[in-house]
Amino acid sequence: MADLEGDTYSAEIAFMSAPDQLVCCCGSCDWSGTAIECAEIDDCSLTPGDASPCGRCPECDSLAYLDGPLDRAKDRVERLLKIVRAFVNPVEVMHGIPVRLDLNALKGDAVKLLEEIDNG
Repeated sequence: MADLEGDTYSAEIAFMSAPDQLVCCCGSCDWSGTAIECAEIDDCSLTPGDASPCGRCPECDSLAYLDGPLDRAKDRVERLLKIVRAFVNPVEVMHGIPVRLDLNALKGDAVKLLEEIDNG
């Protein structure tokens, strides 16, 4: 890896738990698996403040990240807020045009979200 001045450095990933027990998910595709299934990163560009990757996705070679309970909870809260906002105000402006949202589709999203929460 290289920093902004062009100096290169290497980093080693040290997991707090066994890699075969850590759930990871791809940042680009739908793959999820364990950290041990991830390929070595080799070279990448990281942005300060972003999550650190645990390896590369074995399916698409994009960076993969640990999928912790806090990350899943945050994602679910954001999805739930989107659903609630749509029920409160079912009109959204897209490209300057008011568009009425399909509340039946949102009900399906809500059911799917509740199933995910129930299944852990």
